Amino acid sequence: MKIIPRHITVRIIDIISVIKLQGPLSHVKKKRNIWKGYLTGVGFSGVGSLFSELILMPFFLFMPSRVMCNTAGDNNNPELLDSLRIDKVEVSAYGNSAGDPLCSVIIDTSIIKSSKSFTLGEMLQRSSSVNIKNYGRGATQQATFRGTSATHTTVYWNGIEINSPITGAVDFSLIPMYMVDQVSVEAGVSADNHGIGSLGGTITLQSKPDWNEKPFGVTLAGGYGSFHSADGYLEIKAGGEKVRSNTRIYANRSRNDFEFVNRDVFDPEKPGWHPVQKNLNADYSNFGFMQEIWAKPAENQTLSAIVWGTGNIRNLPQLTSWEGEQNSNLTSSRDRALRATVDYKYYSERIDFSISAGGSLEDNLFEKNNKTATGYNKYIDTRGFSKSGQIEGDITWKIDDRFKLSSITKGLYCSASSRDLLYGEGYDKGRGEFSEILSLSADWTPIVNTTIMGRCGMVGDTWYLLPTLGVNLKAGEASTFSIRGDMDVHFPTLSDLYYIPGGNKDLQMEKSATAEIGYTYRKNDLRVIATAYYSHINDWILWLPTAQQYWTASNVRSVNAFGLEITAGKVWKLGDWKIDVDGNLTINSTRAEDSYSKRPVSTDQLPYVPPVSYSIFLDVSWKKLSLIYQGYGESAKYASMAASSSKNEIIYGYYLQDITLGYNFPFVTVEGVCRNILDCQYYGILRRPMAPRSFEIRARFHF
Repeated sequence: MKIIPRHITVRIIDIISVIKLQGPLSHVKKKRNIWKGYLTGVGFSGVGSLFSELILMPFFLFMPSRVMCNTAGDNNNPELLDSLRIDKVEVSAYGNSAGDPLCSVIIDTSIIKSSKSFTLGEMLQRSSSVNIKNYGRGATQQATFRGTSATHTTVYWNGIEINSPITGAVDFSLIPMYMVDQVSVEAGVSADNHGIGSLGGTITLQSKPDWNEKPFGVTLAGGYGSFHSADGYLEIKAGGEKVRSNTRIYANRSRNDFEFVNRDVFDPEKPGWHPVQKNLNADYSNFGFMQEIWAKPAENQTLSAIVWGTGNIRNLPQLTSWEGEQNSNLTSSRDRALRATVDYKYYSERIDFSISAGGSLEDNLFEKNNKTATGYNKYIDTRGFSKSGQIEGDITWKIDDRFKLSSITKGLYCSASSRDLLYGEGYDKGRGEFSEILSLSADWTPIVNTTIMGRCGMVGDTWYLLPTLGVNLKAGEASTFSIRGDMDVHFPTLSDLYYIPGGNKDLQMEKSATAEIGYTYRKNDLRVIATAYYSHINDWILWLPTAQQYWTASNVRSVNAFGLEITAGKVWKLGDWKIDVDGNLTINSTRAEDSYSKRPVSTDQLPYVPPVSYSIFLDVSWKKLSLIYQGYGESAKYASMAASSSKNEIIYGYYLQDITLGYNFPFVTVEGVCRNILDCQYYGILRRPMAPRSFEIRARFHF
């Protein structure tokens, strides 16, 4: 008799399932685990909770023998009509009982579904521990973890890294949630699964085909809202069980001409007076497409090819501190990108293998025109072009039910060209990278799991060798403690080294050491994750202003970061009612302890790092009616790293609240959205106005 050991412990209910007694429990589907990784194997078997097993097991074991014979599908066997005999079974496998301590947290699908009209940055800000540095509505959005910078966050799209070779970061305002099926977040040590350089963490975007969908389907969505804003989205799905195609097209635009009280302009003769201004020259438009082809040559193989193109045109408004004519200068930017990836995956009982290749092209334009007596003269005309290519091979060998060995081999080449066309200054540089990641996961006992990882490779002509260690200790059926530690490095971006003016060819790579301790609790529909961390970073790269009126890159000798992250969620189902609550709380301190430069540097919190941030997601649905509440808040933060920060260099804390009311008709879903419902006036970046209360009406058709 063949016995298949279960993920955590093999109970007698699993044995019954193996010998094909298709009773009621065999049809219980495994609930989607939105906390994949941190909660892997924390007390549930594949057929239901412990509660289900204890209650239903006696009934299942002692149900009438005729019922058991019928479900077994052998009514002609007289022996089975009387009793059921099985051989003695002895099981010694542990089956990865304690889970993997290095893992990712997948954003709840209900949050992704309710955030389709948001950008990726807006969704992450409201639904995760990621902090978003937001330059204004329609402007740049950059993600940071644990007080690190945007270049310390690595973003992967279907296996390839999409950080700009020029800036080293990703603009999340250019990624609409329409184009994303799954988002996972890995903070700190858990980001080591992908490579080096993610001192803060990684964000992974995945496209996911649904092989059970109907042969042809169309989704058409659109909305119109405040500030003359409109967007549209078209998705066409086609195919069968072996080949599927998915085509997505989107576009949005906004005049973005909201009114705001400019508190950076005042009149000494009118105490408390501030002018009401319009956010002029701030319009933007985004557009893009994605074409996905998926194939299943066999049940254990998948092949995919995906192309993604994006475009953006936006004008940048004046700073709120500007008191001259609004049209005295006009600033605009244009961004275009084309990305492509192909991927092959093979699965078997012992070996999983995948190989992928991809690349990206990016084109950037930045212009500034100053008004003169004869018209506008071009003052800045900067163009940038970058390209990158990557190939990666992954293999996982399940040595037995207790040990798993993984290898990731990656090669990457990127180049960047940036030039000021007016003055002829710029650079054209390239750099290659190679890395190898070896990891061994082991279940030593049903309650102890370890992962040992070694990362080595070369960036340019510099080699590195870095260790990582993770340990999971399972405490009871619902609780798991984790201990993790690593060493990491981050190399300067091409702009850090070569940008004119301000680049610094003498920059040292950043070096970090991190320790974490985590706790995970999951029982029924309650999930709690808490992580405390400490990081020490040497040679932190920071851009600071100079006396020559431009900024330059330099190393800060030492930075210490420590903090606490808590994520919790609960789902209630009461008849036709469903209530889903998720919350995040982040407390961190990131301070520069010393500086190589002669300029004094503040030892307070680093710029644009709020010591406290928090978010709340509430989804209440009744039959076809839904109400979604999303809130995000953060404490005050500094906008400067000067040794003595004035009141004018502090951005005060705020709390934003959005609400969405929707109804599902047979072929269309209609939603009304109110953002910033209390009309909070706030700043994300110093002297960049943020949008007041706004409204949208949205509709999504399904065919």
